[in-house]
Amino acid sequence: MFDSLDIFCHCLPPAYCAAVNRVLTRPSLMFQRAQANRVMTDLDARFRVMDRFPGYAQVPSLASPTPEQIAHPEQSPDLARTANDAMAAMVAAHPQRFHSFVWIEPLDNPDSALREAERAVLSGKARRLLRLNPHVQGSAH
Repeated sequence: MFDSLDIFCHCLPPAYCAAVNRVLTRPSLMFQRAQANRVMTDLDARFRVMDRFPGYAQVPSLASPTPEQIAHPEQSPDLARTANDAMAAMVAAHPQRFHSFVWIEPLDNPDSALREAERAVLSGKARRLLRLNPHVQGSAH
């Protein structure tokens, strides 16, 4: 069990970064800034920080900007799926470090968001947490 569980820690899995970089049509300064932080993208760098705190574990969530902030509604489902699969693999490979992760949905594409949420439940990959955000692209939903 964990002595301390951090539920507000962000990450950018390398597979997600590669997928985002393929679909970006213009630079995203927020994404570039987050991606430049090695602890966001490099598990070894993250583990070196985590090791300074015995008994510390995380529930990572995807760093901003979110798929719907980066891509069009036709592209955001693939980005969300890539992020979810990468974070699920990270949690499965390091259960002593990661309790679970925050599953995301492409909220600018409601049909795909529903399918991704269903996939989270049926696959068991998002053992405990789903991201629910009522605001997408500045509008309440």
